[in-house]
Amino acid sequence: MKRFICALAALLLCITCLASCAVKFEYVDGRLVNGRTKEEYNALPMGFEPCGVGEAYGEFGAFTLYRLTDLDGNEMDPEIWLTEEYSGSATTVFLNESSPVPSFRDMTFDVCYLCEEDVSVISIATIESSDEIKEIISALDGEKELFRPEKDVTASYTLKFYSAEYPAVFYSVDYYVTKSGNYLHDKASDTCVEIGDMLSEYVVVEDE
Repeated sequence: MKRFICALAALLLCITCLASCAVKFEYVDGRLVNGRTKEEYNALPMGFEPCGVGEAYGEFGAFTLYRLTDLDGNEMDPEIWLTEEYSGSATTVFLNESSPVPSFRDMTFDVCYLCEEDVSVISIATIESSDEIKEIISALDGEKELFRPEKDVTASYTLKFYSAEYPAVFYSVDYYVTKSGNYLHDKASDTCVEIGDMLSEYVVVEDE
């Protein structure tokens, strides 16, 4: 029993040391600042989300900051990329201020994943044609709809656009199949457009 208590005490000491070693961050002049290295990070615009969340790296107040992973699960350099806990497109991703903040409309995407999201994210189709990806993005410039998809949704998906230029993140746009039409919704700009059958070949929606 004495040996067990000693071992438990050592474990608690180890946990305490790890917690005390966590990198502390603060928010200064609109940027996240690493208290140890003084590196500064900008928050990416809404719509960008991590490809994957890795190990905990630091603390910002009561919040934990995590490493990001790329599509293959490789952890990205936390001196460049950080993220808060994953919460879909509402997740805030931070990028070192030495790198330009990406703009969704100015990026060139290599692939777009059509995904179902619930507890987990599952890709059900992959769109690799650059012309088709450009067509989808251009569709957001169409006639805007005063529409709230939750009213008559038959099925909902997310389109996750990926660029190798920014290997740690996706840009996510919602896709809704409804009784009144098929819609893209970009939450960042609150843009909602009806796109007809543009993506219908990739989904099968059962009639009610």
